[in-house]
Amino acid sequence: MEPFTHNEILQQILKLSKESGRVENFSQTFSELEDDDKRVSFALDLLLEYKLCSLELSNPDDRYKKSASECVNLRISGNNAFRQKDDIKALLFYTQSIAKSPHPCANVGIENYQLVKDLENFNNDVNTELALALANRSAVLFSLGKYDHCMKDINLVLEMNYPSTLLYKLHERKGKCLLFQGELKVAACSFKNALDCLALATSLSDQKKQLLEEEMTILMGQSLEAVPEKTSEHLVESQNEASILPKISFGPNETIPCASDSIDIHSSKDMGRCVVATRDINIGDVLAVEEPFASVLLPQFYYTHCYNCYLRCCTLLPCHYCSMVMYCSESCRKASWEKNHCVDCTLLPYLHKQDSNTIEMLAVRIIIMASRDYKSPAEFYRQVKSWKAGDSARESTFDENGQYISQDYKNIYNIVTNTEKRSVADLFKRAVTAARILQCFENKSNFFTSFSSNELLPSDFKLFIGGLLLRHLQNLPCNAHEVSEALRCESDGDVLKCVEIGAAAYATMSLVNHSCEPNVVRHSYRDTVVLRAIRLIKKGEQVLDNYGYHYALHEKEERQSHLKDQYYFICDCEACHDDWPTYFNLNSDKPTYKCQICGFSLPAQLVGEDVICEHCKCSNNIKEILTLLNESSKDYDQHLISVLSGSHDNAVVQQMIEHLEKLDQYIKRPWQEYNNCQEAIKQCYMKLGNYYESKLGV
Repeated sequence: MEPFTHNEILQQILKLSKESGRVENFSQTFSELEDDDKRVSFALDLLLEYKLCSLELSNPDDRYKKSASECVNLRISGNNAFRQKDDIKALLFYTQSIAKSPHPCANVGIENYQLVKDLENFNNDVNTELALALANRSAVLFSLGKYDHCMKDINLVLEMNYPSTLLYKLHERKGKCLLFQGELKVAACSFKNALDCLALATSLSDQKKQLLEEEMTILMGQSLEAVPEKTSEHLVESQNEASILPKISFGPNETIPCASDSIDIHSSKDMGRCVVATRDINIGDVLAVEEPFASVLLPQFYYTHCYNCYLRCCTLLPCHYCSMVMYCSESCRKASWEKNHCVDCTLLPYLHKQDSNTIEMLAVRIIIMASRDYKSPAEFYRQVKSWKAGDSARESTFDENGQYISQDYKNIYNIVTNTEKRSVADLFKRAVTAARILQCFENKSNFFTSFSSNELLPSDFKLFIGGLLLRHLQNLPCNAHEVSEALRCESDGDVLKCVEIGAAAYATMSLVNHSCEPNVVRHSYRDTVVLRAIRLIKKGEQVLDNYGYHYALHEKEERQSHLKDQYYFICDCEACHDDWPTYFNLNSDKPTYKCQICGFSLPAQLVGEDVICEHCKCSNNIKEILTLLNESSKDYDQHLISVLSGSHDNAVVQQMIEHLEKLDQYIKRPWQEYNNCQEAIKQCYMKLGNYYESKLGV
């Protein structure tokens, strides 16, 4: 089999280079290159020399294409799952069937999208199969008790070429939805429409028609009387469809618009650029609410979440051209097309077939988004080249107005790459990947021809784009963040878990350094990130996130190894310096108390009401401290039950924060109850963002 994934191509290059005895020569030549553009050019030359440039080797298979026959097959699979009462599987099959259905827009080609971009409804002459899939999906949604979503699909179908013999089913189903929602008069109209459409159902026997007429007459009568009680079986799942972004704490930050004025960006030789508290920060304070410069949805969520806004949605609409991505609304479909999908619609099949990972997909998205921030490709080229002109320009943090803007590409470009710390093998691997993605840009997309400006492209513009791709393949592994969703499913024991659904590039978040015991926590609201304090942070202290390796979950040796390999530094946080134990080995019986004057540890033997600190010689009323903590812990135990069951309110969250503040004030970390309280508070905040719960499963 011919090589086509990035890794297979890389291995083929290495094999052929070894056979020709040129590995050492190539390695030496490549190591002397100091520019990403030249590194990509070197990789392209090798691809050409070894005849590995043909993208036809990696043509996507039929699973990425629109297909009327596959649309039918998936709908039939959905029917079978629905008969077996597996609603979740049926819903997925019907959604995939909808994605596969050909659309009239596809016939004119992507390059002519402007001719049909205002086409909001599906063409009635060619969409019967799509209408059938949507109608069947509405039946599943009704079964799941999702009446608004059910009616959304029904209303779409009623504007399409749906078989007249089946119309009565749609109107009856819509009427039942309205009946459950208490919309009595409108429900009665729907049942009347269903009765009228029975005359068109020529395949039904007279006896069956009579039974249906009697049933719908009864339903009409119910709709004119009272609202039936909703039962629990109609409430099988819920989510935050319109999660409200919190307001930042304190005042707005004049230099970092996405942040609170409680933080600022500092720079030092040892720490590089970092985020520092400008005042004392309390637990729960919102330090930043940042939109990404660019983000991508992971492929496994293409049929459950909106490709544009990341909303989990059961009434997804398909892209007009490809069968890979879907949208929660027409507005998201149009917005996505204008921002990026007009380019990546044809790229996605090739990138996925070549086994591009999340970082590579995000690098592609950044390039597409960045190029559209400028009036012409030449302006884009000149601007970025000016940043590369000298260190002072590259290291500049703030714009001409003295602000650090999340949507300014310069701030994504200037994120540290660690190029000088990477091995030749690592850089070469990334250069080959960048070269192959550049080939896709050139041969399998309209990227280089989609600019509105008529200005000629600079002669080395394509290599310039390749160099940017390589740059982001270096800076994203150390600086990209996950987009997450909290899930609570009865089938999984009703345990709340956090799932990564996407990845994003955040300019401000990328400046927050790591600690194995962080003092902040991030939560996703669609693809916007909210940063909250999860410990007390004193003025002048760094704001510290966790890069995925927490002392409570990973031994020090494992943390240090991963951080050095991926992020190129040795962590010396308090948890590493003092080699704190993992969670299950944490002290939970006898805490070490703090002196309330100097913060040092009090003696282990607590004798009498007052204990003298051996460091500052001050007296601490330990009896009063113990009484306060015992009472607070009892309340905490009760609050924890409500948090774990998901039945807590804002008052409970505030009381949990107050308990954590007491622990922070009086007890030295690490302490297991401190971790438990901290995690409980995190769960409370998690439910305010991307959150989904179901009795049936994901």
